[in-house]
Amino acid sequence: MYLKILFLSFFVLLAGCAGQMKKIPASAEISAFHLKEVTVNLTFNGNEIPGDTTFASQEEFAKNFEDDFVKYLKEQNIYSASSREDVAELYITLDYTRNYTHNGKALIQPYVSHNVKVYSGDSELLSFGVSNYTTKYDYFTQFAVVTQRLAYEWDQEDEPKEIDLISKTIINNLKERMDK
Repeated sequence: MYLKILFLSFFVLLAGCAGQMKKIPASAEISAFHLKEVTVNLTFNGNEIPGDTTFASQEEFAKNFEDDFVKYLKEQNIYSASSREDVAELYITLDYTRNYTHNGKALIQPYVSHNVKVYSGDSELLSFGVSNYTTKYDYFTQFAVVTQRLAYEWDQEDEPKEIDLISKTIINNLKERMDK
């Protein structure tokens, strides 16, 4: 009986801890975000074709990510082109491993990690990140994407969809952490 109560208490404690998310303090009164710095680290799994320029370069990939990120901030009405007192500055690091198929002409699921730091002036308000995840679409889209990948048809024209999804995911994480 004592063992059952101990296990039950342990699981209740775990459930309570799992539900807590660090949020931007309400006292910060943040109404928007300014993208101060974006660092994108694009790496490869080793199956790329040397010298092949079919897929986006590091610079193109980083620009696509930053453009998508700003687009979604604007859609959510939480973007500011400049810093102000009520605007937090974002520092984002994205690590993206482009995983080629064995022939180097198509892509399989990428490995992604991101870290976001939110500052107001010199004060860090929040830092969060997710390590080693892969992109996940809604049910029917995921099925179609997996089918394309298995047929070696997910390629350079589809990679922007991954960048778009990653941008949306980070923005949604950020919005959840706004204490409003």
